Amino acid sequence: MKLYTPVVVSNDPAVIEAARSRKWKILRQDGQRIWFPTGGGVAPEVEMRIQNKSLEEPAVLGWDSVLRFILSMVHNPMLVIETGSPLSELALWAEKVRGWPHALLVADELPGKNLEGLALTSSARGFFLPKSLTATQLGTSWSGPIVELPDTPLIALSPPAPVPLAVRRDGVTRVLIVAYYAGPCTGVSVQRPNYWFEEMERLSGGRVSVDIAVAVQWPDAPERVHVVPDLGSATVAGRGPLVQWAQNTLELSRANGQSFTQQAALWSHALEGYFDSRSDEFDVVIITGNPFPPFEFARYAKRRWYARTILDYRDPFSMNPRAAFGEVAQAVARHVEIGWNHMADVVTSVNDRCAEWVQADPSIRVEVIRNGYDERLGLPELADERAAGPIRFVHAGQFYGVTPPDTFVQAVTDVGSEFHQVGSGLEVEAVRNHGMLPHSDMVSVLSTMDCGVTFSSELGFETPTKVFDYLAAGLEVLVLYRGDADDSALARMLEGVEGVHWVLDDRPAILEFLEAYGPPPSHRDLERRLKYSRSASTLELVGIIREIDDHSFSIDLTT
Repeated sequence: MKLYTPVVVSNDPAVIEAARSRKWKILRQDGQRIWFPTGGGVAPEVEMRIQNKSLEEPAVLGWDSVLRFILSMVHNPMLVIETGSPLSELALWAEKVRGWPHALLVADELPGKNLEGLALTSSARGFFLPKSLTATQLGTSWSGPIVELPDTPLIALSPPAPVPLAVRRDGVTRVLIVAYYAGPCTGVSVQRPNYWFEEMERLSGGRVSVDIAVAVQWPDAPERVHVVPDLGSATVAGRGPLVQWAQNTLELSRANGQSFTQQAALWSHALEGYFDSRSDEFDVVIITGNPFPPFEFARYAKRRWYARTILDYRDPFSMNPRAAFGEVAQAVARHVEIGWNHMADVVTSVNDRCAEWVQADPSIRVEVIRNGYDERLGLPELADERAAGPIRFVHAGQFYGVTPPDTFVQAVTDVGSEFHQVGSGLEVEAVRNHGMLPHSDMVSVLSTMDCGVTFSSELGFETPTKVFDYLAAGLEVLVLYRGDADDSALARMLEGVEGVHWVLDDRPAILEFLEAYGPPPSHRDLERRLKYSRSASTLELVGIIREIDDHSFSIDLTT
């Protein structure tokens, strides 16, 4: 354990007062000059942006002078800084070249999500919320764990526990999952890599061992978790000026940034540096997005371990119909995606429609590995008889602008049925909001309802995880659709499933359905829901892993 002194970088009086009450150091900025109220100051470079070529000769000397100045005034500094601050990349560079941890200051605005902002947030060792913004509000924009700094003068940090090496064992395929977000992160996207990490070895009967590499901090991580911080542009920097390959890398990132987001664009280089320092051996590497730029790590996995690689698209990338790509930007994104997929032995996606939108050479193998409900949380008991009362419709999760719920909510109210919402609330008097619930509690609430509601837009590529939860709770499912329902990914996934109702998302069609609908006398039985578990889809993935890792070949010795 090591004690660090927080150094809060701010000119905000309220932030300064909160920092002083904790006896923390305050670093202020006045134009180009930064200074401690109790000591001297120093003038760093006017613009300290690595992406904008500011870490060059002789400017790098100015960067280093700032760190030396801080160190002369503070023992074991921990910079506490906002995303977007003129010194934010200095904090990332300080961690890269001097090993200083940093914390995130969240004052009046939620943290930004550009390359630097995401890196500063995901690698932060704690959060300082000195004003009106709360951890709950921060959680609406940041899915990672939010550990607030204690109000002590010094902050104690323990070094991460050493991760055992992945070594060869006869008959065991060694798998590395690479997921920027995983572990204690919130949101449905992390359920996929988390389940694979926690359950794949057991489901394979011990024939597969699994490590996972993540960018986001993972307090009290279990064994075989590799936390590799994303330091943004500082990832490719050293103590001196940028070397040529680093300059080329940043130039490519700047160019790609004209077409698609550069979030986590340099994290693959951090992964390479981390595993270069170790002697692990992996047979199969699964990289799951988004963010998608870490797919570049597949190149390293093949070169370093001769590993088979799987690139897992939870959402489409270049062909995502929700992305605001212009014609030129989409062409660039398609070109990049094709390049990523050239490095894959298998590309996976969550449904047929998303698989069709994968941009790859026709020779690349594309497979569907569905999401599903997590059977480890327990399946609720199904009542023998439906509870008396009005018909209870329920929606879980959040709503999107392409499929607003207003028409359905009003129609449900008009016919005297109930509408329940679990998750992000609807500010409508007729809606019964249950709020944000742990997943196990959510499924228990669902099991008291009659019919789960979901939406299928004109885009037709959604297979929402809420549908799996409805099936786990034994509910009927109402799909309010727009566009061609028969060609949607959800229709293909639910083909042949009893108790699924497709209704056009307009008022006359909804009212016609509601006036005729009567729920079954009891919930649907267990058999209906078994094939939609995460264990079922994970076993399919295990089969692919074992297949592509089979390096054996037969030799006919008689010829």
